[in-house]
Amino acid sequence: MSAMRIRVDDLCRAFGVTRALDDVSLQIGEGEFVAIEGPSGGGKSTLLNILGLLDSPDSGVYLLDGVDTASLSRRESARLRSTTLGFVFQAFHLLDRRAVIDSVELGLLYRGVRRSERRARAVEALEAVGLGDQIWQSANTLSGGQRQRVAIARVLASGAPLVLADEPTGNLDSENGDAVFQQLRALADAGATVVMVTHSHELAERADRVVTIKDGRIAGGSQRQAASPALAMSASVSAHHERPSTLRPFDVLRDAFESLLSRTGRMAGLVGSVALAVGLVVATLGIMGSARAQVSSQFDAHESRDVTVGWSADDFPAGAPDPDAIRVALSGLRGVGAVATLDDYDALPVAATAMRPALNVPVSGVSSDYPGAARLEVEWSRRPLVQLSGNEALVGKSLAAQLGLPAVTMRPTIEISGLVFSVVGVITSAPRSPAQTGAVLVGPDGVKTLRLADPQHRSALILSHTGAAQQIAHQAPLAVNPFRPSSVTVRAPVDPTTVRSEVEASVQTTLFILTGVSLLVAIASLTNAMSLSIGERKQEIGLRRALGARSVHIASLVSCEAAIVGFIGGLVGLLAGLGAVLTMTIVQGWSPIFDLRLAPGAIACGVLVGVLGSIVATRRAARIRPSDALRL
Repeated sequence: MSAMRIRVDDLCRAFGVTRALDDVSLQIGEGEFVAIEGPSGGGKSTLLNILGLLDSPDSGVYLLDGVDTASLSRRESARLRSTTLGFVFQAFHLLDRRAVIDSVELGLLYRGVRRSERRARAVEALEAVGLGDQIWQSANTLSGGQRQRVAIARVLASGAPLVLADEPTGNLDSENGDAVFQQLRALADAGATVVMVTHSHELAERADRVVTIKDGRIAGGSQRQAASPALAMSASVSAHHERPSTLRPFDVLRDAFESLLSRTGRMAGLVGSVALAVGLVVATLGIMGSARAQVSSQFDAHESRDVTVGWSADDFPAGAPDPDAIRVALSGLRGVGAVATLDDYDALPVAATAMRPALNVPVSGVSSDYPGAARLEVEWSRRPLVQLSGNEALVGKSLAAQLGLPAVTMRPTIEISGLVFSVVGVITSAPRSPAQTGAVLVGPDGVKTLRLADPQHRSALILSHTGAAQQIAHQAPLAVNPFRPSSVTVRAPVDPTTVRSEVEASVQTTLFILTGVSLLVAIASLTNAMSLSIGERKQEIGLRRALGARSVHIASLVSCEAAIVGFIGGLVGLLAGLGAVLTMTIVQGWSPIFDLRLAPGAIACGVLVGVLGSIVATRRAARIRPSDALRL
């Protein structure tokens, strides 16, 4: 690309009531090295902003190589900055916490140049300015002179035909300042057009021409020497531009990741915000799943398995069948785990010793397997019994205390209506019939021994398999009395599915509210942190815009950074949440339950939190004007 010609006619720019430029007209030829000097506030920076397409005049004409810049759209202006302009700033404006080569490559990044070519041209440019051995050094560790040479290398790598330098030696000592000037001189000699703003009259005198601006007007100028003829650009300067103001998708991801790594402290804080929210979500859902399973097992293991069936002999037309026949019929039902019958008789006198008066105590006749079906807890004298023989009995704990019975291991005896029975066990707990802790239980042979009349009430106690209680409750009446099933009373637990659903719904609502609040807090925290970060990175974003980045490129960078933060935060939150679930379930003695589908969901949640938290920061970054962010 050949050097650029500049022409401005009657250029005006005002800020409020202050006229920064007032009818400025100026021409700069191809390959000319022009120094603009003048007092502070005279309009030099405003003119350079307009020449760099970072600001627009209020009136007047600016022709860049014959193109009227007023007709350019924002996209076209960005493309022109990308391919045509190179900037050297007094404040250097490098990517301070990143490797030196990243600052040199930045202009090429927004031309869609492949990474391998970007790197080769950046290395060549750094070697040209004497920094070939500091390519991977962090930019903020360089001296002022070295940092300005990096800025020169950025222009060299880009091959920009128009170089705008704002006080390039202002922050340097005389030796480094002279070295930077010589490098600008070399750019002009190679064919580039160079416009330099300086306060140094001595330095300005070394340019091809000096233009003095005072109070917004051209106050004078001089022609120091004939402008250098336009030379063919050197290999290091004549960049072949691929796609101006274009950014490759993978380069966005790489740039965002390296940008985050350059600020590890802030990145850790952002990741922590996301991880906390995702961890709470994972822990909430994991604990909720484990708790649901625990509630289900508790329902199934206890009351939800108990079914009690009662009937009367008067309800059978041909007389009530033998209790054993009913027990057999009920045992044949699907889902029955254990079944036993219970006959309740009138109270009978019971005594343990002649020293104490007899007590009138309820006596019940029970079938075999009764302790298991009734879920009795029994302190046995020797070993658990399935069936009580004719002279054996079980005594309730409270009754044993009233009778003054010795320890059951001593095989005490009691008298029931004057007949002696051996106490083979003491009932310590009877969850299905609590009154039995104050009663006496005997077997079928014991009922015959006592010659008991018809019982007051007969019932069958069924212990169902998991989930079968409701089905058995519907089928049992027909099994007991097929002639009049409606006469059979059934006591079954409330459908555990309904109760469980009500409990779970209440718990889920509470936990979901907590989770929602956590996510909102994380998004708000991330929004605030990323907005503050954009404020701190204002000059970096201004630099990117000056080098050809469009608003969409800046928005993509911020959004991609947020997505990476969200991804890492989601992964950390997933691990933290799993740890919390394991800890909670181990402490509670539960079986940990975790749906593996939550894993990708947790990471996706983290990315979503990151992106939502970046919306404000993205819009703020995209609206940054380079002329406000950079001093030119």
